[in-house]
Amino acid sequence: MTVLIKNEIHQNKITIEAIKSKAQTLLDKLGRGNAELSILLTDDKTIASLNKRYLNRDGPTNVISFGQGEQFHNSTNIDILGDIAISVDTAERQATTRGVSLTDEILILIVHGLLHLLGYLHDPKEGASLKDESLMQAEETRLLSLIGVQHI
Repeated sequence: MTVLIKNEIHQNKITIEAIKSKAQTLLDKLGRGNAELSILLTDDKTIASLNKRYLNRDGPTNVISFGQGEQFHNSTNIDILGDIAISVDTAERQATTRGVSLTDEILILIVHGLLHLLGYLHDPKEGASLKDESLMQAEETRLLSLIGVQHI
């Protein structure tokens, strides 16, 4: 399994190795041990641009997931899940509000983005029912507890 992280922010408050290790643990716990996941840690300006370009929404957001579309297996039989882009600027504000570390907030957003890559929905605008929202919330809580992050 491979977790690729591109950090455009380079903040000392972010523990990249812990994020990578816990993301790899999540993939293993989900039975996706052979999967590849790419994570971009960026700023509000960049994520606002991605949000407008791909979702036609104005302004920054905390996390955006870009799925591979179908499971893609290359010659090494790696399951390419997709990409998760996270605004560290927004994550930092949310971490302060929640009273958690920036690294934990980024992990919360990774779990959220990962569940979207796996097909979970929570937004009624995207066709999610209350049951879908409840299922995604429960799975977020379960996965975060597996990596020692309390979801508030």
